[in-house]
Amino acid sequence: KKVITAWNGLMITSFAEASAILQRKDYLRASENCASFILKNLYRDGRILRTFKDGESRLVGYLEDYSCLADALISLHEATLNLKWLEKANLVTDKMIDLFWDKESSIFYDTGRDHEQLILRPRDIFDNAMPCGGSMAVNVLLRMGLITGKSNYTNIAIETLSHIASWITSHPQGFGEWLIALDFHLDTHKEIAIIGDINNSATVSLLNAIYSNFLPNKILVGKQDEDNSCLVQSPLLTGRGLLNNRPTAYVCQDY
Repeated sequence: KKVITAWNGLMITSFAEASAILQRKDYLRASENCASFILKNLYRDGRILRTFKDGESRLVGYLEDYSCLADALISLHEATLNLKWLEKANLVTDKMIDLFWDKESSIFYDTGRDHEQLILRPRDIFDNAMPCGGSMAVNVLLRMGLITGKSNYTNIAIETLSHIASWITSHPQGFGEWLIALDFHLDTHKEIAIIGDINNSATVSLLNAIYSNFLPNKILVGKQDEDNSCLVQSPLLTGRGLLNNRPTAYVCQDY
């Protein structure tokens, strides 16, 4: 009966991706409803909470709650082209850095700087049945770095990867999500921007063309027609508009 933010974040991502690949609107509704529930009930005064049970939210969120939720919100934006999810992802990412990133040691901790003082500040670096908060955070930062053009996101991700590099090399079976992040960092990305109304069949056709191919390290952003109201300014969307008044896809590399 207990709702955990991080676990729901993973499920939101799964349903959002599945909705786009399988063209299942019911999956998308489930994903959006879940995200809306989390943001309404476990997001208070700019702080994500950990659990919800019997109508009450408890405990401040850990690193995995922030990173899994940010990842989910990015995936929701990709599936819907709705800029509100990208705005929320950006807010959660900034707060994640503020609370959990230690600049002096260049690592992420699992508890926030406002958490109760423990004998030792915990930091789990292993990916097991659940990916750890640090590896999810690096994945989020690498994606958000490309989406927003903020070098700070990318630099923090690279610094964190550097600290884990020897562990990944020695015990790769325990660092699955870290390896995904490393692969993303080293790969050449397809940066795709779609401009068009999600309810337009031509926009849906463009999305279907993307999701019918296996593009594991793509970056996908979009906006509805000429909507420029988003607080997150992405270089991938700057100057992009409809061509011949029709939904349009821009496929780029290195911007």
